[in-house]
Amino acid sequence: TTEAIHVAIFRDGVTMRTADLRGASLGFWNLPVWSSSPRPSKDTPAEDDAWKRWAERVQHYLERIDATILEQGFLVDEYMIAGSATETFKLWAKHIPKSALSAPLLEGPSPRYEGLRGTGIGGGFQYRYRDDVALVRSAIGEALGEAPQLVPIDELRGLFDRFCDEGESDMGLEEFVRLVRALGVRMPDDEIRELVSDVDSMCLDRVTFDEFQQWWLTVIGQAAEVLHTEDAFDQVLREESTGNRVVILMVGFTTCKPCKKFLPFFEKWAADNERVARCVRVYANENGSTVHLARDRLKIRSTPTFFIFKDGDRIVHTHTGISEEKFADGVDEALGLIPEGSYAEKWQAPTSTIG
Repeated sequence: TTEAIHVAIFRDGVTMRTADLRGASLGFWNLPVWSSSPRPSKDTPAEDDAWKRWAERVQHYLERIDATILEQGFLVDEYMIAGSATETFKLWAKHIPKSALSAPLLEGPSPRYEGLRGTGIGGGFQYRYRDDVALVRSAIGEALGEAPQLVPIDELRGLFDRFCDEGESDMGLEEFVRLVRALGVRMPDDEIRELVSDVDSMCLDRVTFDEFQQWWLTVIGQAAEVLHTEDAFDQVLREESTGNRVVILMVGFTTCKPCKKFLPFFEKWAADNERVARCVRVYANENGSTVHLARDRLKIRSTPTFFIFKDGDRIVHTHTGISEEKFADGVDEALGLIPEGSYAEKWQAPTSTIG
């Protein structure tokens, strides 16, 4: 079976959303190089070298996180191990030098204590929460008859005002939850609490339209937003299935240098052309879900690879490489700006037969 590890970063008990761990390339956790370093069973003797090998694997993972966080100007107070790894913490943690990390490595509560903020389960929660917030985003767009990124602010204000008490310009937290549920979205209690925390940025137990709008702008994402699960990608296709925009997907790897080189162009193009195209990105090696999307569903062989979708999940174009001209020609043909077949005539090598 494949081992899983999650990381979540918290400040004062609230998830930090400003720390970007993509530079840590955390997808290496299950690479073949670590196949000889699985987590030993609880009955493995303390003197067995298996504990050292496991500790080396964990240390390497934490060092990548540590370096990436420090580069972004944050300081770490402590690293807390939680989940099933706590059962054997004393057997392996002693093999990680205190000097390896910028903060102490601590043993968290045993796995039977659920709901602790900052435990390993937080990583899994964030994926689930992100996908459900995408449902809220989609429901608001559907209610207003637009793709979420194209919803006019005055229509967003109108939706907000409908759930405020008469004569009020803001709403209580209960009214905000009612707004979400009226859109047909059902979220578990833990996600509702996180959602309220995100929207009520002033912590006044009231939601102003300015707070709601700021949350909305965060939820709809920036140009060329990164998607973290296959479900999130499918949600984007559904949101755009009835509109006139195409969806352009860029698939890369966290370690792909050509992907990083092309990214500034892709982000600028996405921002300049948001009326005709919605651009998104996926890192194929980020987690099991993105691996399945890239390897099994899209059959990725090299990166970056670009896909253009119309009418939902219909693929109308695909190509690889970082040629800006090639990208532009593929998009122009998909949008009907150049004759059909122009791209193939220009970029695909002719085939020859031997008779």
